[in-house]
Amino acid sequence: MTEKLYADAEMQKFVCGESDSCSMEDFKAGLQFQKYEGRFNGQALSVCLVEPILTATNFYTGVFVGKNGGYAFQFISYGTASKSGSTRPGF
Repeated sequence: MTEKLYADAEMQKFVCGESDSCSMEDFKAGLQFQKYEGRFNGQALSVCLVEPILTATNFYTGVFVGKNGGYAFQFISYGTASKSGSTRPGF
C-alpha cells in the first residue's frame, strides 16, 4: 500500500510536507492505516483507508479493498474525510 501511494506525487508532497521528497520509510511513518471489516454478498470484505497523520481541511486518503487476504488499490480521494461502514444493502 505504501509503495502505491508513494508513487503518487501529490500524496507524497502532502505527507512529506515542505521537502520536495522523503524516503519511503519517512513517508510510511507519516501514514496511518485504518482497517474496516464487513460482509458484502455473503463474503468477508475489508477496506483499508490510508491517511496522513497530519491533517488539514482537505487531505488525501488512499482506499484499498481486500478479500481473501490480499488488498487491491481502488483510488486516492482528496477531500475532508473518507469513511467506511455497513448499511443494510451493502458495505
